[in-house]
Amino acid sequence: MPRTYVPTPTLAQKAFFLLLLYFCKAAWSLAYTLVPPFLPALFPPPSTKKTYPPSRRAVWFYHPPSYPPLHGSKLPLYINIHGGALTYGTPRKDTLFCTRLTAQLGCVTASISYRNAPRHKFPVAIYDCAAMVECILSDPEYADIIDRERIVVGGFSAGGCISLALARLPQLRDTCRFRAVVAWYPKVDFTLTFAEECVGLAAQDVDPIMKLFKPAFDWAGARGVRLDDPLISPALHTTLETLPARVMVVAGKKDMFAAESERWIDHIVALRGGREVVSDSRWRKVVGDAGKVVGWWVEGVGHSFTHKLPRGDTMEALRAREVTREVVQGVGEWIRNVFDGTI
Repeated sequence: MPRTYVPTPTLAQKAFFLLLLYFCKAAWSLAYTLVPPFLPALFPPPSTKKTYPPSRRAVWFYHPPSYPPLHGSKLPLYINIHGGALTYGTPRKDTLFCTRLTAQLGCVTASISYRNAPRHKFPVAIYDCAAMVECILSDPEYADIIDRERIVVGGFSAGGCISLALARLPQLRDTCRFRAVVAWYPKVDFTLTFAEECVGLAAQDVDPIMKLFKPAFDWAGARGVRLDDPLISPALHTTLETLPARVMVVAGKKDMFAAESERWIDHIVALRGGREVVSDSRWRKVVGDAGKVVGWWVEGVGHSFTHKLPRGDTMEALRAREVTREVVQGVGEWIRNVFDGTI
């Protein structure tokens, strides 16, 4: 029987969850404050930062070398949303990705943030991001140079979930029709229990950190929310009318959320037609609808594999870094084709 709500914790459990969550928040905040100045190559600064009312949260902008464009020309926009289980995180996590993507595509990239759980529970994060998108598009600096027909939204983990939700929001349809959504290792079905999420994973591939923190993340981000809500569980509400025009999902095969996203993409491809499967020893890709729907599952890596690359010179570490570079580059090429109208 699928879960309808996150179980209500006991007082002791709630205290433990809060301890875990605020420890996680403090640790990440401290790490992303102290470490970046010593590793500028891994944390390149944005071109500029801006804040918009009412949340006053910073948007990190990345400009291509061609910025500002020649008079009358317009640039595509990629909107990036960081991960963090809806409870923590900062645009600083994704600076290297945004810098490289901007250079690869010659687009403007806006990396946005949102208020975090448990203080601000679902769906606050979604509506914060929607408000940021509207602010960016109405900003006088960008309003005349952003091509509204070439906007792609994407995010990592929770950011991927938010990206999929934004594509469904009626309030954005008049101001912003996303040309595509890119969801990196998202969770697409919140009704599943932890045991159900781990079906098919080898015992050694179950992340012990995730096993410890997952109940706290679920409670903080989705307490009191129906878990079959289409904004939090898009896999349960898939019709041709509610799907993004173009969608790509990327996940590691060792990720506990990979199986649910794989089932979802398989369902979308069945609805859209034109199924093609491409695979080798390193990854498996399912493509449908003339390339408009793509699921890409990478062997040997787990959740957050783009941000937690293994160190060292072992064959396994070298292979993981190599395939990650290849996949990130490939996703960028898919977005380029979306911007160009090829897809």
